[in-house]
Amino acid sequence: MPFCSNCGKEISRGLKFCPECGAPQPQLGQPVPQAQVVSNQPVQYVVQKSKRPAHISLTLIADLIAGVFLLAIGVLVFFLGIRGGTYYGLIFAALGIAGIVVAYGLSRAEGWVRIPGIAYGGAILVFGLLVMNSGEYLFGGLGVLLGSWSVFEMNRSKTKSYLVGQK
Repeated sequence: MPFCSNCGKEISRGLKFCPECGAPQPQLGQPVPQAQVVSNQPVQYVVQKSKRPAHISLTLIADLIAGVFLLAIGVLVFFLGIRGGTYYGLIFAALGIAGIVVAYGLSRAEGWVRIPGIAYGGAILVFGLLVMNSGEYLFGGLGVLLGSWSVFEMNRSKTKSYLVGQK
C-alpha cells in the first residue's frame, strides 16, 4: 500500500487525496514533488535592546552617585561620631543603599522600582529639609533638590511607560 506524500499515513491505492490530511496524491506515472530548499544560509536573528531614554539615564546616574555618596557619608558619620553619630550615620547609610537599589532597578527597567524611587526621593527631600533646619543650607538644599527631582522623575508618564515596558 502507498503512503501519503504529505503526512505519511498509509492510504489506499488510486486515491487522489489523502483521507487524513486532504493533500493531493500523485498518480501513477507522475513524479513525486520534492521539497525545495530556499536557502542553505542559516537563519540569523537580531536582538535589539531598546535604548534607555536620556531622562532615565540622568536619573540613574544621579541616584547612583547620591547613593554612593550618602552611603560613604553614613559610614563615616557612624564610625567617627560626627554630628549626632549613630542616628545620622544610619539614616545616611540607609538612604545611600536605597539610592543604589533605585539606580539598579532603573538600569534594568524594572517596574517595581517606581514606588521605592518615589519613597527614596521623598525621604531625601524630608531629610534635606531637616538638614537645612539644623543650619546646613548647602547640603540641605542639595537634598531638597535631589529629592524633589527624583519624585518628579518617577511620576513622569515617560518614566512610567518605560518601566512598564511600553517603550
